[in-house]
Amino acid sequence: MIISTARRLDDFMTSDCRCADGACFKALPISLPGEILRRRPSDSRVVTPVHSAYVNCCSFFAYEPVMLLMMRSAVGVSLGYQPALDGLRAVSIVAVLAHHSSWLPGGYLGVDVFFTLSGFLITALLTEKFARTGTITLRLFYARRALRLLPALLILLVVCTASLLATVPAEYGRLVIHEAAAVLFYAANWAWVINLPLGVFNHTWSLGIEEQFYLLWPCALLVMLRVLSHRRAFVMMLVLAGTGAAWRHALLLAGARFEHLYRGLDAHADPLLIGCALSLGLTAGLRVPGRSTIAALVGVCGLAGVLVFSTLPDSYVRHHVSLVTAIAVSLMIANVVSESQSPLTRLLAVAPLVAIGRISYGVYLWHFPVFYLFGLVTPPGAAATTSWHATVAACAVTFLAAAMSYAIIERPALALKRTLQPLRNVPVSPHGSVPSTVVS
Repeated sequence: MIISTARRLDDFMTSDCRCADGACFKALPISLPGEILRRRPSDSRVVTPVHSAYVNCCSFFAYEPVMLLMMRSAVGVSLGYQPALDGLRAVSIVAVLAHHSSWLPGGYLGVDVFFTLSGFLITALLTEKFARTGTITLRLFYARRALRLLPALLILLVVCTASLLATVPAEYGRLVIHEAAAVLFYAANWAWVINLPLGVFNHTWSLGIEEQFYLLWPCALLVMLRVLSHRRAFVMMLVLAGTGAAWRHALLLAGARFEHLYRGLDAHADPLLIGCALSLGLTAGLRVPGRSTIAALVGVCGLAGVLVFSTLPDSYVRHHVSLVTAIAVSLMIANVVSESQSPLTRLLAVAPLVAIGRISYGVYLWHFPVFYLFGLVTPPGAAATTSWHATVAACAVTFLAAAMSYAIIERPALALKRTLQPLRNVPVSPHGSVPSTVVS
């Protein structure tokens, strides 16, 4: 039904029109859900709803994002806050904590869950902005990202760097400064690749991958939205994700080091690309084959399966579970945003998970230094403790630090972030108050 509707709309939009701009009206060939926006991308006037079945064919259909809004309504993708996505983020951060405390060997896959979710949310945010304004303001996007990420990260850097400089021998002071600089400039992943030890900042490699990706993605997406339909952009993203996985396999065959295979942007971008593809696919009106709940069940079972396979010693398996993880998670996300009352949505939207998801960025930032303090993670060659007492205590301190970070640093920064945009131009984010950042 959705594909048929898209084809009929496409035929309607591309039919000949020889009138002067704004001079003729056509009747829509189908009934359209929701409000229709009569506005050009360059028009700065406030958007007004049009309830008539007739629209100006030149000014209205000259711009494809209108079709995006209609299709999104048709597939039932909610434009409001999705608590279940916070719940999914909570499950992922708990998996990462369990992995770093040696209780869940495959918990590192939580990083790929975060990457997939981040790609989906950021792309949804940007396509919504493009649909409403006809462009993506890159300066504003990067400013908002900086306000979301940097304040909490700077506090972490100041506290940890000062503590290290006060306790380590003086000859290691320069190394500590180099580590902090790599984190500050989101290059920690490449620091791993060149064998620069990061100590308590080891976990920030994933933030590096994410921010390097988002330096490029908004520009690429803007070009794609202007020259391609959303369906073709969706297909292109799937091809790019597959190409990324193939490139990782080629690097593996060529003998590349684990640090490059796992932490290099070129070798670990496919989960982000899958998340981007999911967002473009939903806005293009594509639906998950069969019932969404069945697809979610497949996703959950697939995620459980890769947790098992990720523990195998076979490097060929371990280096390709990220792609399978991303596909499984994308099926779950599609269910959550399409069916507000599905079993998976209700399960992930329980209050404790949502609360953890909201502070998950702070949890991720602080867990590794705290785990170092409690001996759960150690420098190479040293034995880490697996005591459950130490694990519980470290997790309690981590959640306390994260809650304080959210209340004192992140929430004020989020409030300031909202002031960066004139009120009349503020788009309603598809996932409004869900932070669009990965906390892997």
